[in-house]
Amino acid sequence: MNDDIEEIIQNIESVQMQFGNRRVIELFEENILKVKNPELSYLFISKFEGANIKAHEQVVLESKNPEWNYKFARYIRGADIPAHRNVVINSGSPFWIKEFKDNIVVINIKYINDINNRILSLLPNNKQ
Repeated sequence: MNDDIEEIIQNIESVQMQFGNRRVIELFEENILKVKNPELSYLFISKFEGANIKAHEQVVLESKNPEWNYKFARYIRGADIPAHRNVVINSGSPFWIKEFKDNIVVINIKYINDINNRILSLLPNNKQ
């Protein structure tokens, strides 16, 4: 982790303790997004509830950095996992590709539909 970024996050956390998440987001989010640093965006979204997930996700995706795309997909609820998977795969990094494959489950929509169809088949007289 970058020491400068870690210090920035610690400083923001001290402001958070006094003023709360909403104020932190008002004060810092716009500038953090301007910097377009995937590590800073990942840490900000992971620590400050209510931050703009999609805007920070875009920063991470556009960075093409396999580490921060992996972490975003793995730890941020609501992440676009297939988009992050594509970035990791396209990076060609064997380490991050393996980490993604081993630790992040991508649910197949067809599989979900098949399960729903099986559930509905349990209806009396198969009234789907």
